[in-house]
Amino acid sequence: MRSTLATLLIVSVAGCAMPPVILLPAHGGGPGCRGIGLGGVVRGDPQEPDVVWLEEPATGRRLDLELRWPPGTVARFTPEVEIVLDDGRVLYADGDEIAGGCATADFDVVNIVPDP
Repeated sequence: MRSTLATLLIVSVAGCAMPPVILLPAHGGGPGCRGIGLGGVVRGDPQEPDVVWLEEPATGRRLDLELRWPPGTVARFTPEVEIVLDDGRVLYADGDEIAGGCATADFDVVNIVPDP
């Protein structure tokens, strides 16, 4: 009986696939931010080179920006994208709007900084 129960448990666990989790490009963090308005909607696909991107809310056009996240932030696909901080909090999910970020010296790169 014990052997059968252990086998069932192993088969059950083996059959549960974990959602894909991908470490996102990080910014250096730290204080100071030259805030900019973005107005982009979060989208993601684990098969894309840029796993997470922003789209214009009105048109769905993909914004040509490189996003940088707080260190340790991951994209989790369940199957839609969730942006998860290193403490486990979901920062954004598919379809959420990011209203702003921090400008960098490279105008195509935006640091995303969560509200405290």
